Amino acid sequence: MIIGLFNLTLGACVGPAPLEDYTLAYTSLEAARAARASKFAPGYLNQAEDYYRQALVDFEDRRYKEARDNFTRARKFAEKAENYTVLKKAETGESE
Repeated sequence: MIIGLFNLTLGACVGPAPLEDYTLAYTSLEAARAARASKFAPGYLNQAEDYYRQALVDFEDRRYKEARDNFTRARKFAEKAENYTVLKKAETGESE
């Protein structure tokens, strides 16, 4: 009984895998890359990629809270990169 309770407690600490956060971060990164953020917003894009890589490590290690937080940070920086890129393209008149 004690072993079962111990396993239940450990399992409860892990929580559900942040699959939605993973998907949103991945999609945001792909959109930023497609917009050519590497040219117009490399700092934001690099930050997004760094957070995304760390989130993947956290995810693999089942540190889901940390993974969720890093996926969220990655998504936010990727969105900044994409938005900044769109703005700069509009300012310079550069098209796709």
